[in-house]
Amino acid sequence: MEQSRQQSEAMISQMKTQTEEFQRIVQELKDDADERRNRAQTSLDNSEYETLVQQRQKLIENSEKSQQETKEQLEKIVELQRKSCDQNKEKFTALELQLQETNERMQKQLDELNAKFEDVNRKLQKASDCNADTEKENEEGVSDNGTDDSWDVVTVQRSSL
Repeated sequence: MEQSRQQSEAMISQMKTQTEEFQRIVQELKDDADERRNRAQTSLDNSEYETLVQQRQKLIENSEKSQQETKEQLEKIVELQRKSCDQNKEKFTALELQLQETNERMQKQLDELNAKFEDVNRKLQKASDCNADTEKENEEGVSDNGTDDSWDVVTVQRSSL
């Protein structure tokens, strides 16, 4: 335990020493860079300075020109997208109109089919009611006297022909 604590303290001490050495080296490099910069600035004569100023100005002009070209290109792209969007809106509106017309046509056909269906149902119900009445009459005719009067009428009518 004691040995582990001593090793930890030794490592901490060594790290502090390394950190201080690293900070000293960094400071030396900063000082050296500052000294070089100062020497470079003082060694520039007027013609070199003027050349650098011209180069800088040229870079600024090129940058502005490039920015302007980029802006113009972006404006063209935006305009094309706007036109495309307008065309898509027109197409969508036309499709919406077609869909609405198709829906109306289909609704009309559906209404017609429903009306036909209801008519057929009424006729079927009428036929069913008629069949029920006929069966009822037939049953009543048989139950009266044991003979089927409806058949007698039919027979009489046929024989009179």
